[in-house]
Amino acid sequence: MAKVVKYNTDESGRQSWSFEEVPNLPPVDGQEYIMKDGSWIPKPVSITGGVDGKSAYELAVDNGFIGTVQEWLLSLDGKDGQTGQPGYTPIKNVDYFDGIQGLKGDKGNGFTNTSVPTSATTGTMTVVMDSDIKTITPTGACTFNASGGTIGNIITFHITTSGTTSRVLTFGTNFRKTTTLSTGTTSGRFFSITFRCIDGTIWSEICRTAVLT
Repeated sequence: MAKVVKYNTDESGRQSWSFEEVPNLPPVDGQEYIMKDGSWIPKPVSITGGVDGKSAYELAVDNGFIGTVQEWLLSLDGKDGQTGQPGYTPIKNVDYFDGIQGLKGDKGNGFTNTSVPTSATTGTMTVVMDSDIKTITPTGACTFNASGGTIGNIITFHITTSGTTSRVLTFGTNFRKTTTLSTGTTSGRFFSITFRCIDGTIWSEICRTAVLT
């Protein structure tokens, strides 16, 4: 048995209501029922909008801010940071890091990227193989014997002719070559012969030019 609210409408359209106990309805405290299509149903609940909350500015005022909205907006901007230190222009050989110094590298093989004349211009001579170009203007027959070397290094002999007598150049000890070189009888001509060190001692010929002008 449930007690419901019964709404009545008279001929003039005026409404009235009364409580009425209706069987076969589950009693629910505080629940109102209405008659619809010959049946009692729970009265729909009307939901109204909530109260608008306060703005961020209003909350700021509640918490002690004094000023207009514009002043409050301006207060949101932080202060300028400090001026940064000037940048650095990199300087060659200057270490800008505080890391631990690396280990000292291995000693180099002494090979220099330079042009060095042979120790003589005629006769038998020892050629220290420590530069990438050896130059000579022979004044007589020459025999070259190689001394030293590093695997993979390359050395070029650059020969300039002088006078009208042909000079025979022989690559002797520690050279692997195709043949001797005859300079010819014309002055002011040039030849180049290139060798590569194959084992730290032996120098193997890899190319030579014809006479150059």
